Amino acid sequence: MMTGNLGTKATSCESPVNRDESDWNDLADIARTCLQTSAHRALRFLKCECGQGILILRGRVSSYYDKQLAQESVRHLPGLKALVNVIEVDGPRPRCRNSENRTIPGRSDPCE
Repeated sequence: MMTGNLGTKATSCESPVNRDESDWNDLADIARTCLQTSAHRALRFLKCECGQGILILRGRVSSYYDKQLAQESVRHLPGLKALVNVIEVDGPRPRCRNSENRTIPGRSDPCE
């Protein structure tokens, strides 16, 4: 394992950063900042973990577009050796056609 001091600490996803292997948490923090400040609301609640230069994205989104967008938002980070995207795609929630939102006997969801 290499040791040393962190060069320039990045505060946003656009800032350059020089790091050694002891500062992978900083990379996860930068990735989190990229996602939390995204114009796409779906990305703001995703989780990031990092170790040995491997960034793991976790969470749930409603489309494969959002999953890909999250990946592309952090892929350029300096010091990143690999990116593992395990974000789950739930798909959009179905719209309820029952305008009165009544529960139908035998069903717990009024939208079924």
